[in-house]
Amino acid sequence: MSVERRTAPASVSRLSVAAAIALAMAAPLAGLQAIVNSGGDAPRWARNWNGFRMADEARGRLSGDPENPQAGLTLGAGAAELARAAYAREPLATDALLVIALAESGTANEYHATPTATLGAKIDKRNALLELLLIADAARREDYNAMSHHADILAAAHPGLARTVLAPLFDQLGDPAVLPIVSDALNNKARWAAAFESYVPRDEAALRNYLTLRRQAPAGTRWESDEKLVAALADRGLYDEAFAMWRFAADAPGNRYGFMTDEHFAPIGWQLVVRGDRTAQVDGEGALSVSVERGAGGELARQLLDLPAGRYRLETTIEASDTEAPLWISLTCAAGGGEQRKPLKAKMEFVVGGSDCQAHWLVLGASALESRHGVEARLSDWRFSQVR
Repeated sequence: MSVERRTAPASVSRLSVAAAIALAMAAPLAGLQAIVNSGGDAPRWARNWNGFRMADEARGRLSGDPENPQAGLTLGAGAAELARAAYAREPLATDALLVIALAESGTANEYHATPTATLGAKIDKRNALLELLLIADAARREDYNAMSHHADILAAAHPGLARTVLAPLFDQLGDPAVLPIVSDALNNKARWAAAFESYVPRDEAALRNYLTLRRQAPAGTRWESDEKLVAALADRGLYDEAFAMWRFAADAPGNRYGFMTDEHFAPIGWQLVVRGDRTAQVDGEGALSVSVERGAGGELARQLLDLPAGRYRLETTIEASDTEAPLWISLTCAAGGGEQRKPLKAKMEFVVGGSDCQAHWLVLGASALESRHGVEARLSDWRFSQVR
């Protein structure tokens, strides 16, 4: 039995050879394309052929800080033309759209959003620079809803940037138009909520509204800003609010006077001085260790107390390098005046009179001006109580 040999038609053979040649040519080109896309070294003709790489080069011609567009961005020579060419080659090159949008804005110090920026942000939600520009435009227009919306998108991919770019919004919390926007966003679990919960506004009206939102949080939740918020309220002289916030955040409703042996919510608790000539620190057992160089002196630590009129006793165990360590304690109305200053003893008493001053500073200090060796001391077993 004979076997008939079959051969492919000549046309098919030519097509197969052509396909093989094309595949052989495509392989190195695909490899070259991958190199260019990843930013690797490649011939200039290959870089000019690749839209993504051209977009990178166009963005590289920006001067200024793209992460702070409010401060102004400037386009270098040929940046816009290169970006348009990049976008023509690669419609997904959103960095090219960034540069084109800046060119369309027509100003170096204020950004005006254009449809190009919006298009780029829709194509690539991970392009932080486009979202930052849209946030900058919204801030310029005082469109706080838009700021919140674009910041939510930004926070999904770049949470670290949210706190920085939303600081202007948070600082406007005293504006009646801003408070409901932030409140609704928090209730809807905005992705930038963590940024808000770590930030404390500087303006007093904003600070009060921030406190309102903090108190609306579910019981038992902790915010990163809790300790800073207590300090900010005290610094503003909002002592009642500071004590209320501390009792809420520190879960200390039974601590009537606010005396603490740690520094976590300072100045409710020890606010410590650390300087070259004198230092104070709290150890894990609630003791206060102080060190004062010879010839130095001054305040070592202080804390804010919530004291109605009455007589109070302060007790501590003193271990010092000198038998008569030159340490002192004072109690002063936080609003000023009425200082009572005494040498530190193991047991001492103070009298608070009247009802016009409830917040007081308890200050620990030292004077080693006449000491031959300076002062080293450990103060432990602190107790603060009202004498009945």
